[in-house]
Amino acid sequence: MTRISYLDVSSDEEETSQSIRIFVIGQPCTGKTSFIKRIVNNEFSLYYTQTKSVEIYDYIKIGDKYIQFVDININNIKHAPTLMAPTKNDAIVLMITNRENLHTWWKELFVLFACNVWIASTKPISCPDYIPVERFFIIDNMSKNNIYELLYDIISLV
Repeated sequence: MTRISYLDVSSDEEETSQSIRIFVIGQPCTGKTSFIKRIVNNEFSLYYTQTKSVEIYDYIKIGDKYIQFVDININNIKHAPTLMAPTKNDAIVLMITNRENLHTWWKELFVLFACNVWIASTKPISCPDYIPVERFFIIDNMSKNNIYELLYDIISLV
């Protein structure tokens, strides 16, 4: 049996409370990778490369929080069951370009995972009635419009 000192437990809990995983989920061509790369590297490319399955990024520090992004193509979500076990320190950003299947995905992500879920659209669409307006963002990966507002909202609520 391994004994863990109080100091070890305390520091682990402190480190965990300061880290957030943000799962960025969506269909192909919705801007998931561009959103992440804009935040992590402050870069944007017009060249499209499809996310094959799941991409896990290194932690970055924003303010006093350490944030790790997980890029998941929604068509491959079944291949990442262990990743899709969010904790209270995690958030899900569902990237969309239209409202097709939005109700189904919102319900599944919000109810099944019972965690913090935000919707980000790269196209100007209206917020459906069943989604709280404060959880719905229209973003622009190229110009950075509303990206940092979304990130601030996640960090301040998680």
